[in-house]
Amino acid sequence: MTKPLNEVNLNNISSAANNAAQAAKSASDAASAAASNAAIAAKAAAESATAIAVVATDTSWMKKSLSGIENTLEEMRNNYVTMPQHAELIKELENHENRIIILDTERTRVTVLLSIGIGILGLLVSLLVYHLVG
Repeated sequence: MTKPLNEVNLNNISSAANNAAQAAKSASDAASAAASNAAIAAKAAAESATAIAVVATDTSWMKKSLSGIENTLEEMRNNYVTMPQHAELIKELENHENRIIILDTERTRVTVLLSIGIGILGLLVSLLVYHLVG
């Protein structure tokens, strides 16, 4: 027995409509999953952008800090006394000390000679006075 043409067409149309409904449902599910994935990706991108901004801020701060450290080290290096400079300073200080000792010795010598000279001059004056008066 053959089915009438309308009944076959109705079965085919019904089957096609059922297949189309299943395809639409699958497409809807896929679109929903894609939207969910897109939302997750957007959230991840926003969090990543925030993290990148924080890292960029930290990097900028670190660059400024390192620049300050470099400047401080350069100042320290410029103000640092090297060993030859230190040796030269010690030599100069020793030279000053030697000159001070020589000046002290000379001053003492002059004082002693002046005292002896005053003593001799006093003796001569007293002898002259005794000879004139006496």
